[in-house]
Amino acid sequence: EGKFTPSPSAFDPEKLSWLNNEHMKHRSSEVLAALVAPFVEELGLPNPGADKLLVLTEMLRERAPTLKALAVAMAFMLKSAAELEYDPKAWEKTVSAESKAHIEALQNRFAGLNDFSKDSLHEALNGYVQESGIKFKEVGPPLRFALVGSLSGPDLCQIMSVLGKEETGARLARFLSL
Repeated sequence: EGKFTPSPSAFDPEKLSWLNNEHMKHRSSEVLAALVAPFVEELGLPNPGADKLLVLTEMLRERAPTLKALAVAMAFMLKSAAELEYDPKAWEKTVSAESKAHIEALQNRFAGLNDFSKDSLHEALNGYVQESGIKFKEVGPPLRFALVGSLSGPDLCQIMSVLGKEETGARLARFLSL
């Protein structure tokens, strides 16, 4: 006669998150963009429309194990410059007179671009670094902080191209005014 050994069942939130992430990996960006829309609205963020949600989903999907986490990851891209929140610890590490001078120079350079594509922005940013004789780490973190409010996020030039010229300029101007 076989006997079963009683063992209590246990809920494992890490395994659930992993399993959810596996399901998300196998969904198309179009499906995920449609599924994330209610979570974006639940956070009180404006729904930017299907096209922009698709772009944001493709940009941020690897950073989020759940749809709610994906919506949270999108938040910085859906807020206006005035609504952007800055991480105080990152502020202390990043902001100085020198970093603000770099951001101001980059703001002027980006404002003069006719093509605000990722490639054009990349050329402008790298050109500034080379012409200034500085290392990227002297300008990259302050630029990310000015655009995102923290020191993490996707590719800087991708962020700017998705935000667009006007919003990128507004975020840099707000940062410089603080």
